[in-house]
Amino acid sequence: QMFEVQEALEQQKQEFNRKEDTFRRRENGLKKKDLDLQESLIRFSKFLQENDAKRARAERKAQDENKLARQKEREIASLQETLEGLKGEKTHTLEVLDQSLRYQQYLEQVLETADEYQEIGDLLMRFATLNATNEDVRKQLHDSEESHEKLRGELLHYTKHWRRTSSRASTTRRRRTTACRSPAPGRWSTGKSAWPRTTFSTDARS
Repeated sequence: QMFEVQEALEQQKQEFNRKEDTFRRRENGLKKKDLDLQESLIRFSKFLQENDAKRARAERKAQDENKLARQKEREIASLQETLEGLKGEKTHTLEVLDQSLRYQQYLEQVLETADEYQEIGDLLMRFATLNATNEDVRKQLHDSEESHEKLRGELLHYTKHWRRTSSRASTTRRRRTTACRSPAPGRWSTGKSAWPRTTFSTDARS
């Protein structure tokens, strides 16, 4: 009978050891799932932070490009205004040149017909002065045309640059919209099986 009691105790001890081993394995499994969940949450939090940083950079870049585009628009408007002013100056210079040429022709006719003209010296001096004025007007016209061509080239350059800047700003806005989209719900799952509800703290990371 004593032997039977010892055998029963030994069986109970073995059964206890088996249950203890089973509980230990379950506890280790729960701890592993808990750690996996915390790591997944850490990765997801890091992803959100990186996404926020990317969105902030995209917004700053879009703001800078919009600011640059507005600045180029103002520069283009200023160049257009200057160009219109040069066009007016060119028109006025051409009118002055035309008047000078007509008066020069008139003086040449006077010199040809008035052989006995008493004030011929004054007339020739006046002719020389008008001729010099005519040369000055021609030079002003040439300078005005060069300035006109230069400003037209600058206007074309700024217009092309503004169009490229506007295109990049539109592309940046589309990329920012794509970057701000939320990730797929199942992206951060560590397994298909359902996890038990586990309470944990941030101290478990260490």
